[in-house]
Amino acid sequence: MSKRTGSNELRLTVCPGCGGEGTPVRHDGGAEGDYYRIECGGCGASTRRFATLNEAADAWNGGHVLEPPRRKARRSSAAKWGA
Repeated sequence: MSKRTGSNELRLTVCPGCGGEGTPVRHDGGAEGDYYRIECGGCGASTRRFATLNEAADAWNGGHVLEPPRRKARRSSAAKWGA
């Protein structure tokens, strides 16, 4: 299960693939503990999993973003990712 967090203190750059807005998401990791990612609402790109929200934000702001899944990528953003 995932939950979008509403952190007002977190500053995120725009998505490097489509220019969309990054959104912090907390995932319930069960026995392994929660983890965090930043996901783009425009194209579906995201960071990998991180133990803290700050680590996920640092990765996003540093451009360490995974290419969006093909099923979520919009046609207009796919060209920016080299598809």
